Amino acid sequence: MPRRPSLRGPFRVKRRRTCKQCGRVLGRGSEYWLAGGRTLCPKCTRSLAARRLQEDLRQEYQRILRELEPQHWQRLKPEVFLTLLVHGLLPPLESDLYDDEKLTVMIRLLRYAREHPYADALRRLGETPEAIVDSFLSEKQWYINWKARHPLRAYR
Repeated sequence: MPRRPSLRGPFRVKRRRTCKQCGRVLGRGSEYWLAGGRTLCPKCTRSLAARRLQEDLRQEYQRILRELEPQHWQRLKPEVFLTLLVHGLLPPLESDLYDDEKLTVMIRLLRYAREHPYADALRRLGETPEAIVDSFLSEKQWYINWKARHPLRAYR
């Protein structure tokens, strides 16, 4: 996992502090967090942690796709693969994933988000890593299509 500045808290304000991000004045008794030594209010802390987790998910997603790629193309018959390759018709891997590969991507991203250094802080701030993974994947067309035809869709 990439090195991220430490995120510690929540602490209670003893003397008046100001959020370094938004400039909000934090009065005595209110909650604050320390991100790399900077005082942040809970709202800014949540957005910072969610943004960093999104960035790390993007990198992890690309890494997972690179790992899946060799096995993915081996599933095609060699003559089909070579024909597509020669004519430059190989679809981008992301739009050509098989269902088991989609599940692999989703499971590994969820596991990554749960083990992320900021996951605990996000939970304390009322945000779940699972929701962030869902919002990250909701940008991907294959995930939107998968979710639309999911058998449990009616119960959500």
